[in-house]
Amino acid sequence: MFNFILINAFFPINGFIQSQILHLHNSISSNFNQTIVKKILLITTLTFGILLNIYCQCDITYTNANFPTGSLIINSNEHVCVEENVTVSAYTSILIYSGGILKIRNNSTLNLNGSMTLNPGAEIYIEDCNSKLEINGNYTGANLNDCEFKVFCNDCETSPQSNYFTATGSVAYLDICCQLSPLPVEMTYFDAQKNENERCIDYRWGTASEINNDYFEILVSKDGNSWNSISRIPGNGNSFVNKDYFFKSFDLNYTYSKLKQVDFDGTETYSDIIFLGHTQPDLSFLNNRVVVRTETEKQLRVYGITGALLLSKTIPAGTTIVRLDEITIKGIVLVNIGTTTKKVILK
Repeated sequence: MFNFILINAFFPINGFIQSQILHLHNSISSNFNQTIVKKILLITTLTFGILLNIYCQCDITYTNANFPTGSLIINSNEHVCVEENVTVSAYTSILIYSGGILKIRNNSTLNLNGSMTLNPGAEIYIEDCNSKLEINGNYTGANLNDCEFKVFCNDCETSPQSNYFTATGSVAYLDICCQLSPLPVEMTYFDAQKNENERCIDYRWGTASEINNDYFEILVSKDGNSWNSISRIPGNGNSFVNKDYFFKSFDLNYTYSKLKQVDFDGTETYSDIIFLGHTQPDLSFLNNRVVVRTETEKQLRVYGITGALLLSKTIPAGTTIVRLDEITIKGIVLVNIGTTTKKVILK
């Protein structure tokens, strides 16, 4: 997901990040099918920066090939990540000490044949809607009702608990919090400039942080309605440092561009549309707006089909967007600037 934090002249700030949690307290001692009590909990004490840093950190990343068997201890302040499907066939016990976190992400499932025990202050993160912890054995939580099992998924509140956790043995003190994802891809800029020397377009954009970011696509259009993808660029998955992206296109036949960002769960977010100055004619149109590019000050005039003057504006040098909403007549009008006149249909 996008959350634009500083986009110069290109994007507005989206605002503060929601941090609403649905708190599902399960004080089951031996029977997993007992009643689950739900309540709402708002996280107000964690700042976004602290939470994001905790979310991104990985001290150790285990795969199906290197996951330890027999026993695994996650020490205090140690963050252990699972980023692919892992099946632990040999009986293995996992103990997480206070401050330790087990993170399952990237649409992965950890299938554990054994047991898992959390000390007070230990945590488990399910970091997207398609990741899951499966235990062929017993689970023992911290018995503090402190939301030690966090699920970062906007659909978690309406999804069955079995989407994220199952156990075949006894389940004690399972305390699940469904958190509306507060950890977006933070875009810092998106721009496209003509490279006169190479006769191409240089696309540049950057991120301050990325969570579950699969890839970007650069979309271009001639009319602002029909869009084509000219490149797919991999994202960085999870990152808490500034990242810069670059793509060079030699196709100069488009007028508009926008950036699509796709999460690992398929969620798509789009940037605002930018105008590609290299192909910009004196006049172009998009949704009852006229975009004027001129090197000197000129007069823009809009006429009805009968020749009546409907609008007149002085346009300074550079690129100017003029809204035509104030023209009450709908249908065909003629837009003139200098020696250029174009016909447009107002809706």
